[in-house]
Amino acid sequence: MKRWITKVIQEDSRDSVSKAREDVITLGHTMGYETTYIYRYQDANEDHYALHSRIDGITAGILPGDLLVYQYPSYNGIQFDRLFLTRMAHRGIIVSLFVHDIEYLRGAVDQADEVAVFQSVHSMIIHGQAMKEALRSSGVTVPLIQKEFFDYLHTGITVGSVKQSEIKQLVIAGNLNKSSFLNEWPYPLPIMAFGDTDQRIHSSFVRHMGSFSPNELIQKIPQNSLGLAWDTDLDHGGAYQQYTKYNSPHKISLYLSLGIPVVVWDQSGIAPIIKQKNVGITIATLDELPKIWETLSSDQIIQMKQNAITLSRQLTHGMFTRKSLLAAEMIALDYSTRGDL
Repeated sequence: MKRWITKVIQEDSRDSVSKAREDVITLGHTMGYETTYIYRYQDANEDHYALHSRIDGITAGILPGDLLVYQYPSYNGIQFDRLFLTRMAHRGIIVSLFVHDIEYLRGAVDQADEVAVFQSVHSMIIHGQAMKEALRSSGVTVPLIQKEFFDYLHTGITVGSVKQSEIKQLVIAGNLNKSSFLNEWPYPLPIMAFGDTDQRIHSSFVRHMGSFSPNELIQKIPQNSLGLAWDTDLDHGGAYQQYTKYNSPHKISLYLSLGIPVVVWDQSGIAPIIKQKNVGITIATLDELPKIWETLSSDQIIQMKQNAITLSRQLTHGMFTRKSLLAAEMIALDYSTRGDL
């Protein structure tokens, strides 16, 4: 059984999408996976025959009984994903979806359409317990492999070199358009904001640092910080906060990979594991943050920092991805042994 992993060819970006996918491919290569390439391409006029031909060309080297880890979504549209995965099933190829996002949970596609895609594969590598429960309640019955965190690979950064009891500011990184509260941040807590935004930030307590590539970003973020992971629902559309009830945000992995404790919504899907590992603070509203900031003791900060530094070693060595890929391989071997393809 050969093992493959998909790589979507697209322009380089400064958001988490490219970084997360590249890390999966890098770790897959260290485990002996080969890459199959998918171009980010959409043609509304392309018929099924032409699309099947294109898919067969993409996957010509993949044979019946091989394992294909399909990084989902491909961003070529739900039709492409559905036809691609159906084609793999017809050819006897074992498929595990490596889920970066569930589109229906953030209102991007019809639930029934996406659930049908999930039911066509042999296993899914998903985020955590909240996402598992949502998928099961939606009728997904395939084996689900839970991965608590995205890994975040980097080298050349000394984690934990700052004074451990010192927290000087909040940091937030990513698409700042999803964090509209920054525009009028009223609290006397300094924030360093990294990422793109379409809106002017008026608060004197927020410094917009600009947008950087992942390699640049890890050099810019100060480790004597708390990492804020807080999305807001937008009036013009985008249920971003609601989606955090299910996902494991990539920015949390960024912060923790640097040994930085995090601040998250207490209703988010990631909140239970943050509390369990004591690597951050969970709050109901941002209004709670000033008081918590004032009352955090040096001992509390040191303990959270130490725990985050321990977790950073796992994240930067790919522990969570490796474990999930191994679990997908075990499921694939079971299918191969039974001949149930």
